[in-house]
Amino acid sequence: MIDVMLQIGATKLVLAIALAGMVWVVRRRVKRPATVHALWLMVLVALLVPAIVPLRVLPEEEPVVVVARSEVLAQSTVVPLAVRPEDVAEEVVARSEVAPPAAVTDAGVRGDGMVPAGWLKPNVKPLTALLWLLGSGAFFGWTVARTVRFQRMLTRAARPAPRLQRLANEIGDTLGLPRVPRVYTTDARVRPLVWWAGGRVRVLIPSMFVAELDETEIRAVLAHELAHVRRRDYLVRVVELLACSAYWWNPVVWWAKRRMRSAEESSCDILAVAASKLTRDRYAESLLRVVEIMSAGPVPRAPALASAADSCRDSRRLEQRLRTVLATASVSPTAGRFRVAGATALACGLSLGLVYCTPGARSAFAQPQLPTTAVSEDGAGNRIGVLEIDYTTGRTIIDDESRSMWATDLAVDRSRGILYVIDAEEREGIMAFSLETGAWIRTIRTPRGDGLREFPGGRWSTAVAPDGGLYVSGPGRVLEHDALGTLVGTWSPAWQKGTRVCDFGGEPAIPMRSGVMRRRPDGTDDPIPAEAEEEDAFIARSHEDASAFNTTHVGARIACTGSTAFVVRSYLDGPDSVFTYHRSGEVGRVAVPTDFAEWEGCEKREVRTPSGPSVGRTPCWVWNRALTPSMDDRGNLVLFSEVDFDTAGTIINPETGCYAIVRKDPSTDKSRIPVRILGDSVLVFHNHSEPNENGGTTYYTDSANRVSLHPLRRVGGEPCPGMLPSLEQVGQGGPHE
Repeated sequence: MIDVMLQIGATKLVLAIALAGMVWVVRRRVKRPATVHALWLMVLVALLVPAIVPLRVLPEEEPVVVVARSEVLAQSTVVPLAVRPEDVAEEVVARSEVAPPAAVTDAGVRGDGMVPAGWLKPNVKPLTALLWLLGSGAFFGWTVARTVRFQRMLTRAARPAPRLQRLANEIGDTLGLPRVPRVYTTDARVRPLVWWAGGRVRVLIPSMFVAELDETEIRAVLAHELAHVRRRDYLVRVVELLACSAYWWNPVVWWAKRRMRSAEESSCDILAVAASKLTRDRYAESLLRVVEIMSAGPVPRAPALASAADSCRDSRRLEQRLRTVLATASVSPTAGRFRVAGATALACGLSLGLVYCTPGARSAFAQPQLPTTAVSEDGAGNRIGVLEIDYTTGRTIIDDESRSMWATDLAVDRSRGILYVIDAEEREGIMAFSLETGAWIRTIRTPRGDGLREFPGGRWSTAVAPDGGLYVSGPGRVLEHDALGTLVGTWSPAWQKGTRVCDFGGEPAIPMRSGVMRRRPDGTDDPIPAEAEEEDAFIARSHEDASAFNTTHVGARIACTGSTAFVVRSYLDGPDSVFTYHRSGEVGRVAVPTDFAEWEGCEKREVRTPSGPSVGRTPCWVWNRALTPSMDDRGNLVLFSEVDFDTAGTIINPETGCYAIVRKDPSTDKSRIPVRILGDSVLVFHNHSEPNENGGTTYYTDSANRVSLHPLRRVGGEPCPGMLPSLEQVGQGGPHE
């Protein structure tokens, strides 16, 4: 969280410099002060827009090795060569759980390549973030205190001014104000200003102005202040306060604020000339008269929420105001309140402010690897790659007790680092989270209903669509959303029973009983039929058979590449089958490994229909059944299963048939569900669990409240060439050989 905060701060600094430089150049060609004011306002608004879209353009951060204290002394060789010894501080893993490890610097390690990094260096980022927050809190608190004091002063010392109110009503009608604010006078030595701190807007005119100015000059002063009201500058004061509080350390913020105030005063002068019905020369004389009165003695600075001019302290800005009044033609006070240029500038600032820069994709998915010395072979003597999920290292992405995410239905946008999940607490939406920070990004609405944009039986499955979009499938239809979650298309395939969806060459596809149905670019159906070898699948021919089939058959699941769809089907008395359907129409199969799958002797209980007769048996709960397919970053087919607590699944190269078995750490509990391979690491969902009345533990499926990322480590055999590069590098010349 601290890293993201500092990344956002650095990005906002660069953004502010770039935008302010652009405005500084543009303002020399744009003569209209209102447009210049809108451009400076854009700079502040861009800083306040929440940065929720990570842009991976920064250099990758140096990896940090996290190991147990005992392993540091015994295995100094596990430090990767990319890490300089002077940059590596020893850390102690306080727990084997997936919470971020508690880092404890050891200043006494010597002789093994590990040297102390000192106290300041590892704490620079936390101290910087703490200083930022303390400064923001102090500035905001100081501003609030001044605002409260000024508000109390107005309550005690301000009094209505009926004569000024009548004059203000006349000017307000000329300006087109729907409601003219109340005008007050006070004996306090302040500048004429517009005040708003919630509630009604008020105009404050010091008594010394009423006593020393004639009616024409008073008209000019009131017209200027009411021009602030018409432009709603009192709301801009809130933007200034938030920007200066959040980014008090950014000098561009203060500079942009001063430049915006200057453009604001000139804009109000132009409006006031027309509203006061004075000539430009007479208005300029009134402005000089005001400066003369204010220069007679010190005037306290107005609070942050007050719209008050400070040009009397800066002769150059005063000169600029006078030049603007004398050189600019009057603008009709009844012109439109919103200018196209201002709206465009604000939209630009909003869009740019959504992005923040972060290190490259490696920081999101690649984790440091901890090799082990174990080498094993399977029972047949084949050196099949055997991998384990290393739960002793990694990082937590989401940890929220209120979540109840489905591990069986999710989508991962690797290019944008986004995780899409179905959450039981959000029954009519798909939630998007950042894989980098775990922060919620948006919720894509998927309501129940019979409309064209709704699902009669609720949504079933999600898949990443082209250009960062999302496919959502449900009974009878597939909806397509763009990268911002806006619905852009619907598809109602002829095959209405498909439950899963994938991106098959830029178009959605769903599995059928005997093949795949793909949408063509023109919106029509493109069925890819299966060959006869698939007809051995169980086919229900009666109501009783269908009931048993629904009990025992998990259903078809699908994963796709640009040219091939992989469909997994489950059966009663054997492992799953994987069929391949190519866009060319070719059909094939991928062999599912049987390593560590004990089918012989497993329990097969009878399944009975409500009418009583036995029509089938439950299948064995072995790892190579009820598999969920997905693709990794290198085009390998990943098959994960929830039904075995020792073996997670397999990674298969569909071109060569070479595979590796992924086993869970035997010490792990039953709540951890591996769901995807990201780089050389595994994305894991943690289902909710709680003690039961029998002294055991109850595990709830599809109820994950935590998501974490853990590296794979090789414990036996040899990985397929190119399948897991980091594990291959560890094995060459290392303790595995």
